[in-house]
Amino acid sequence: MINFKTDKFGVFDPLAKARLLVHTDIGNEADDQQSIVRLLTYANEIDIEGLVTCTSMWQRDILRRDLIEEIIEAYRGDPRNNLMKHTDDYYPTREELFAILKEGSKEYGMEGVGLGKDTEGSEWTIKVIDKDDPRPVWITLWGGANVLAQSLWKVGETRTKKELDTFIAKIRVYCHVDQDHASHWLKDTFPNLFYVNTPFNIPKTEVNRDFMIAMFRNHRVATWAGISGELTYRFKGGPNSSLITKDWLKKNIQNNHGPLGEVYPDLIHFGENTTAMETDTQTYLWLIPNGLRSLQSPTFGGWGGRYELAQHEREKRPIFTDSFDTIIVGDGPGELKGDVPGNYHSNQATIWRWREAYQHDFAARMDWASTSKYEDANHPPKVVVKGELNREISGNDIIKLDATESSDPDGNNLFYHWFSYKEAGTYKGNINIDSPFSVKIILSFEDPKESGFVHMILDVKDDGEPTLHRYARFILKVN
Repeated sequence: MINFKTDKFGVFDPLAKARLLVHTDIGNEADDQQSIVRLLTYANEIDIEGLVTCTSMWQRDILRRDLIEEIIEAYRGDPRNNLMKHTDDYYPTREELFAILKEGSKEYGMEGVGLGKDTEGSEWTIKVIDKDDPRPVWITLWGGANVLAQSLWKVGETRTKKELDTFIAKIRVYCHVDQDHASHWLKDTFPNLFYVNTPFNIPKTEVNRDFMIAMFRNHRVATWAGISGELTYRFKGGPNSSLITKDWLKKNIQNNHGPLGEVYPDLIHFGENTTAMETDTQTYLWLIPNGLRSLQSPTFGGWGGRYELAQHEREKRPIFTDSFDTIIVGDGPGELKGDVPGNYHSNQATIWRWREAYQHDFAARMDWASTSKYEDANHPPKVVVKGELNREISGNDIIKLDATESSDPDGNNLFYHWFSYKEAGTYKGNINIDSPFSVKIILSFEDPKESGFVHMILDVKDDGEPTLHRYARFILKVN
């Protein structure tokens, strides 16, 4: 067994179905509702253990539980039944989802933290983390952080330091951007708290012109904006923007896609800009078991982006924060389709490089939700590879990787692309891949003296409608 915790990142969670707690300021704009709709189509792939309403810098004294209830009501019945037919898997019932729907504090930021500030949301968060389950709990903060802050404040006040440390060790926070000062307090107060975040030094003012300027500057360069942010923040070039437009969403998500499509809100145009689509979705995209194994470590990279452990200028200690991928956009073999061909070195590219895959996957699930006939929709390939995914090898070894047992449930043709995800690994030498677009390949290393981790990705794509992707990730420890 390879001890992957000896690498520079220090995090390597086991592969297991993810546990998820969502804290959302739903209602401040449409993106949270959009993200809830998508999440429910994946409710068989992730154990959703809480949907908690909270405040944020945009919505400082309002909780909109009713908006989540409306989406759950749309999901019940035909959408849920159809999703189960297409996946042959279980989806939670309306009653089960209502049982985990909780309200947090109506106060903003640290005003909602301290003695006498417990809420059903903060108490539920403690209960979920305390559950006798060895899997970590992913807590995704779509709004402010004061519900989680109250949970940790109470545990810190009522338990021993050892018990607090055990509690914290079970938590994985993905706070894509700070939306209240409780987020700052959490990072500063609990140095061992696992935190994925693009920091925002929130101005201590009401929302005014200076606040908006600071927000726009932060969000425009944040990793999470790679999900769809170019239509709002005007960074153009690499991403394929045709997959996030109002017209694409109308065709593939909203129109003729049943009750769930009907409750998926429109994008809103303001001037030359458009509100960004689903700016919270990336917080759970990497928990989806698509073969990229990204839930094992933020450093691996996947549909939700890639983050490295580093100390941002605002922070008092390292967190998992922005990292950069280099992407070639063009029409050549293995190149990504995008708006403007070229080479892009970008933190946002760690998300938008996967945009075709995560958007097509959602479109397929909305097809499933709106038809009971399996043959009327496309389904993802089944990737099967030979041998162990984690291997310890020598730089002199010749490595054979084989996916000939892969198949497609709809009988579609499959296309293969093998590549080294260099930024996810530590190996600095050159890797030779013989026939990277074949079902099986041979790897060799030009400099046998080089050592480090190699992340070899197999992307398998079908030719159905829409085209769907699944993956395999080999992690090779080269000695």
